[in-house]
Amino acid sequence: MNDLYSAYGLDYTDPDCDFLNINLDEDTPLFVDAYAMYRSSNTHMQSGHEILRNFMTATLLGLKKYLEDPTIINNLWISKCFSEPKGTGIGLAKNGHKGRGSHDVKCQQIITALRHSKAVETGELEDLEELLLVIEGIGSDTISDITLNIAKKSFIEYTQEKCSKLNITVKPTEEKIRYFCKIDNKWKSGHFDLPHLEVGKDKTLSYLIFIPNEVLEKNMAYGCNYFYTNIATPVYVDQVLRAGLSFIYSLKDGSKRVNKREMRKKDEYKGGKKKMDSFISKNPKSLKEYRKTVADKRYKRNQDNKKQNNDDSE
Repeated sequence: MNDLYSAYGLDYTDPDCDFLNINLDEDTPLFVDAYAMYRSSNTHMQSGHEILRNFMTATLLGLKKYLEDPTIINNLWISKCFSEPKGTGIGLAKNGHKGRGSHDVKCQQIITALRHSKAVETGELEDLEELLLVIEGIGSDTISDITLNIAKKSFIEYTQEKCSKLNITVKPTEEKIRYFCKIDNKWKSGHFDLPHLEVGKDKTLSYLIFIPNEVLEKNMAYGCNYFYTNIATPVYVDQVLRAGLSFIYSLKDGSKRVNKREMRKKDEYKGGKKKMDSFISKNPKSLKEYRKTVADKRYKRNQDNKKQNNDDSE
């Protein structure tokens, strides 16, 4: 494999080599998990998650004032600021690397979806990763791109620190790189000193941005199906039992159970992002419960799996 570590003669057993070994020919199907950034002890990742929260706070404020002044949120969700992140080597691009803009984030669609979200209206959403639960069209690849674009400066600073420690040559980027400034709460751009290598099938010289392995996932901690199964379904089961509906059955000991397969055929108990959006608005504690239980469990499992894979490779 034509990869980053080989190009720079890096040793994967070096504790400082805790970032993705970028495949220089094509993207690796991994995604940046904002919740993993929140759990990280790395100062750059902590700073990055703080930027994400600042952005979401500004977004929610913009939504409240949308009818009065739509420019507030439009100046946050600017399409050109959410182009496919370049130089990270992650995502679902086929036959090469991301950064060509073929799957740029559709900002106006997101704004429209947020404006009609019941969970947003009731003030329950707080974190960027929660958009995965309620906004149609936002999956792992899209939320990863959004996360990288907003917190890009934190990833750049992480990269610069690693290059300094590992004696990797850097040079100023020819193009300006956009990032969200947590101080001024607005988009800015600038040139940055970053490593450069040829990437993709066409061997185009590109700057590189390193991503810590600990925040990269195949399956993120947040997901609509996980929320539905672990948080919404127990509530629905309780409602069905109290209502005494037809798909309840009894065990030999007399205890009652619910046929979940039959229950889920009923429209009011079905899953999906629109349904979960409504559920969250009616169950205000459900997001915090998911974060403390399901997201925590999934995060720990993901980290354990990565540790196991590292142990197996040694």
